[in-house]
Amino acid sequence: MTSRIFAIWLAENVLGIVPPGVHDWEKLVEPEKLHRGLEERNCRVSKPLGVVYNPVTNRWSWSSFDLVNYAVIAKRS
Repeated sequence: MTSRIFAIWLAENVLGIVPPGVHDWEKLVEPEKLHRGLEERNCRVSKPLGVVYNPVTNRWSWSSFDLVNYAVIAKRS
């Protein structure tokens, strides 16, 4: 639900930083689900790192908040 509020409603409808309709909430993958899927395919996976956008500075930065945007590193074993 957090991703629906921040990634979709706020980014598309309030801030207008992405066009309406870009996100499909049903297609967003939770960090835990991605982690499991990669491990099932013999990958070592880092802990997700949150990625946050600051519309005032127009910059992205790393964060511990990984409920909306995140990145992982995976390496096949």
